[in-house]
Amino acid sequence: METPAPASHTRDEILEAIFTNIHFIVAYLDRDFNFIRVNKAYADVSGHSPDYFVGKNHFQLFPHAENEAIFRNVLETGKPYHDFAKPFEYPDQPNLGVTYWDWSLLPVKDKHGNVNSLILTLVDVTERKAAEERVNLYVKELERSNQELEEFAYVASHDLQEPLRKIQTFGELLRRKLVDSLPPEAGDYLERMVKAATRMRTLIDSLLTYSRVTTAAKQFENVDLEAIVQEALSNLEAVIDQKQARIEVSELPVIEADPQQMLQLTQNLIVNGLKFQREGNTPHIKIWATTLRTSNAGGPEEPACETFCEIRVQDNGIGFEEKYLDRIFGAFQRLHGRSAYKGVGIGLAICRKIVDRHGGTITATSTLGKGSTFIVRLPFKQDRGDVPPLDYLYEFQVKRF
Repeated sequence: METPAPASHTRDEILEAIFTNIHFIVAYLDRDFNFIRVNKAYADVSGHSPDYFVGKNHFQLFPHAENEAIFRNVLETGKPYHDFAKPFEYPDQPNLGVTYWDWSLLPVKDKHGNVNSLILTLVDVTERKAAEERVNLYVKELERSNQELEEFAYVASHDLQEPLRKIQTFGELLRRKLVDSLPPEAGDYLERMVKAATRMRTLIDSLLTYSRVTTAAKQFENVDLEAIVQEALSNLEAVIDQKQARIEVSELPVIEADPQQMLQLTQNLIVNGLKFQREGNTPHIKIWATTLRTSNAGGPEEPACETFCEIRVQDNGIGFEEKYLDRIFGAFQRLHGRSAYKGVGIGLAICRKIVDRHGGTITATSTLGKGSTFIVRLPFKQDRGDVPPLDYLYEFQVKRF
């Protein structure tokens, strides 16, 4: 059985089908702004038929001085006009309130380049506008809530320092003075109490450090990452010498960032590579950077734009199973017992918070027993917008016609 040939349609038939059935509003007007044609979507908004508008003047039906001036400007200049989420009120239907529209006004020219008619396209984005306003409200509320939580954590942690310091101090005094007179069991209890207080102070210090990523943040400036890494290595000189670690640093770029936080970020990643090592293994850490480029949207002949600096810190340590990747960046999360490796599990959480503040990302690849590579991506230039990136909270997909 032969497949029937597809139906043949003329160009005019295709355009007519599009004009009639397209979901957004289209109106065709002459130079005096009289309607020549409107599509069904245009007519449906007002409850009239498409024929109702033919021959009627746009601004007699919908008087609006500002919009009329825009129409005349397009007519005179021959340049199209576009606007998005433009507010509009129906003069004859005030109960509808304010609606918002994405709209375009396109000049139609004859063969001599003279404008002889106009095409108006409209898309009702009132619901999208309302959704944007709701999300903006949620974002502001989330920012306020986060700020309050950070301030609470800072104040609570700071105020807890003094009573813990007293527990430590008086516990140590008791142990020294009564070391020979206390029964073994009481001495053990006292030692456990002092150790618990010391650990609590360490946890509080870590919490304060974590909260200061935002509460004590400094302005962004040009930062030489190579100089930052060298400063971090100088700070860690004693432990590097003790472990006889080998550190290789390739050329690193200058980016816009908070210099103190860049030092904290790189130092935490180096410490991580030094700490999580097999017994007797000599740490070997490599640090290098590459430039990530966007696709050349302007065409194959245009160069790609530099966007992100990708920093990699590779070690030959114990590694981890990648199914725990999300867990290692959580505050106070540990994959190993306290007796195996010192620390409270805050270093990588601080790294992630610093990277988030800079509009970047951090992840890692690892093979258990063979080491890990931490991958940090940071923009070369910081976004100066008032609202920080919150793509993880909500993402708009705005279609403009």
